[in-house]
Amino acid sequence: MSDQEASPWAADDESEARLSDLAFEIGHGAVLALVGSGLSRPLGYPDWRGLVEGLAMEVRRRKPELVPATGDDMLWVVERHRRALAAGRTDPDEIAYYGFLDRQFSAPDPALVRPAPYAEVAKKLLAIPFRHFLTTNYDLSLQQAFGDERFRELEWDSQGDMREFLHNIATPGLARCVVHLHGWIKRPRTIVLSERDYVQRYAQSDSAREKLFAIFSTQRIAYVGFSLSDPDLMQILRSTNARLGRGDPFHWALLRAPRPNGETLAEQRERLKERYGVWAIYYRRGPDPDPDHEAFPLALDALARAVRQQKGRAAAAGLEILGEVLEQFPATLASESVLTHAIASHGSGKAPIFRDDGVEHPERLPIPSMPPPNDPQKHRWGGQSRANGLELGASVLSDSPGWFRVTLWVKPTSSERTLEGTVRFHLHDSFVPMVRTIVVRAGRAEETLSAWGAFTVGAEADGGETRLELDLAELPDAPQEFKSR
Repeated sequence: MSDQEASPWAADDESEARLSDLAFEIGHGAVLALVGSGLSRPLGYPDWRGLVEGLAMEVRRRKPELVPATGDDMLWVVERHRRALAAGRTDPDEIAYYGFLDRQFSAPDPALVRPAPYAEVAKKLLAIPFRHFLTTNYDLSLQQAFGDERFRELEWDSQGDMREFLHNIATPGLARCVVHLHGWIKRPRTIVLSERDYVQRYAQSDSAREKLFAIFSTQRIAYVGFSLSDPDLMQILRSTNARLGRGDPFHWALLRAPRPNGETLAEQRERLKERYGVWAIYYRRGPDPDPDHEAFPLALDALARAVRQQKGRAAAAGLEILGEVLEQFPATLASESVLTHAIASHGSGKAPIFRDDGVEHPERLPIPSMPPPNDPQKHRWGGQSRANGLELGASVLSDSPGWFRVTLWVKPTSSERTLEGTVRFHLHDSFVPMVRTIVVRAGRAEETLSAWGAFTVGAEADGGETRLELDLAELPDAPQEFKSR
């Protein structure tokens, strides 16, 4: 089996289902990537543990009389190494410490560079249309991978840069940005690495926490090459999730599957979902110690393919609508101006008025309906709740004051029919995400929502071959208050 054919995902249905949701959101330009050392390590830069070990070796070389610090608290170990290098006030400007960082991150170490495909992970990441890139890395491997593509570097500590970034974060068509959250090697003294750096960044000032809260609470983020172990960042993410209240996760993380003798995949997924609001997508774990995360490059390739497939389906749907419009008009009228008018009128039930022959033609034509602006799934999925032996159904019950609990399901209409794989529910655009990929369990796919009023639901089953549609306002047993909204 070739690399392209091999699935990089852990052996569970949930990862591929969440991958489909992530690909859909990326395809719509709605996702930022937060990149960690898993991206730069294969390119020849040290990860956290390698950096700490290198710093200990630097202490031994410069201060052989001192015993390098040890322990599990990496921030404090780095702080003790840093103090050791400046011991006795012999280096008040910390030239030794910052010189060490410069040697580590100005250029990759050839001895650490991994062979293809690991050395290509930065280019693979940039092939995925993430809107912007945040990173805790200090090196410039992301910028170097952009090649000829236009991009912008922004200073996290620059008020002007961050004001512009936050104001334009969702604006389409702008150059993609790279933002180093913990400093970068261009300005070594901005690097956040030791205990004092983290205290200054996150404890003595609210600026970084407020900016991250604004991003975490309003933007969808995919964590890539990031272990979700940075204590200060994860505390902010946990606080953001708690303050926004219960609901579906807002972010994703590409993670290596946990070791078999530790926390199970299902247990870890549930913890990340409940504590941090993150959907975990697990790629398979190679034979221990698996230092290269052998499935990581394949996971990036698979995500890029999934995004392309999502875009292809969206383009096909647009062509289908255009084809329906063109069927209503003679080829002689298919000029650019007429087509523009026809498409603009599509769904109104009224024909455009043509004057090419000098005569007005205001009569109605049977133009296919477009979704009304406040119900985006209406008329998109065939208009039938039953098709190909499957049924899309729903129940609506009163929940908290003014809100309703909606349960959606797709199931076979007879015992001879089977349903397997996943079902995609397409919801009103006020839901995040508005497309939910649900794993079929015991022959049925089910999703529960909290909703304020009625809307139309679309569903895709059988790999997209079966399309179902249900207007919740037409449910006979739904509360009238729900149906009238």
